[in-house]
Amino acid sequence: TQIALYLSVDWLVDRFRTTTNVMGDSFVTGMVDSIAKRAALAKGGSLELSETTAKVHTEHRTNGIGLS
Repeated sequence: TQIALYLSVDWLVDRFRTTTNVMGDSFVTGMVDSIAKRAALAKGGSLELSETTAKVHTEHRTNGIGLS
């Protein structure tokens, strides 16, 4: 009977755990992005993607095939 009670509410508890995990990951990703942008600007860098960087990202997304 206790197992049936646990299984009946486990799906809801799991949803809360998943939501908490996703929100935490999103928050930390935003913090890292902000810190990286500030560090790039402090070093005199640019926030724009260079042509080389854009090509590398494009090739990575297409598994090395490239779009050109």
